[in-house]
Amino acid sequence: MDDIKSIVHQLMQKMSGSMPSPQRMEEWLKEQWTPEEQKHIRLIGIKDNTAAFAVDVPAWIYHFESQKPQMLKKFQTFQPDISSIRFKLGKIA
Repeated sequence: MDDIKSIVHQLMQKMSGSMPSPQRMEEWLKEQWTPEEQKHIRLIGIKDNTAAFAVDVPAWIYHFESQKPQMLKKFQTFQPDISSIRFKLGKIA
């Protein structure tokens, strides 16, 4: 029977392989947006295969919503588990 240490180690390896680190994801996302867009959006997190973003101005929510299908396809190339994207009004800094 495996000891707890090896079981935890195996579990952590599986978990780390399925989801990229937050820093890596932030870097990838910055490459997807223009510098102007980057000022208005930030990743809140991922839950239930949905990526949630905070956007600081309603006009920018409209802008990102209009690009949602293309953004989802790009996001899925980086993280295939993502099935939807959600934008909500919130603070960026």
